[in-house]
Amino acid sequence: MDTDKNREYCLTLLQQYTKSDSLLKHAYAVETCVRAYAEKLNEDVEYWGNVALLHDFDYENIRQLKIIHLKVPRFYEHKVLMKNL
Repeated sequence: MDTDKNREYCLTLLQQYTKSDSLLKHAYAVETCVRAYAEKLNEDVEYWGNVALLHDFDYENIRQLKIIHLKVPRFYEHKVLMKNL
């Protein structure tokens, strides 16, 4: 999967599960910061940018269920996302 498609896929997931404008803006801001740090530290900018973009994408759903935030790994297994990032 090329890097543009990776980001498009992550954006699709983010927008599918995140409805709040403030949380979307937060995700974009965190992505920007993490990409800058990844570049500075000679890390994979695309990978870390995508991780940052999705870091809170489950927040609204988890909050409604009143369970601990970040039950994301099961979702990743289901979607095989980590392999494609």
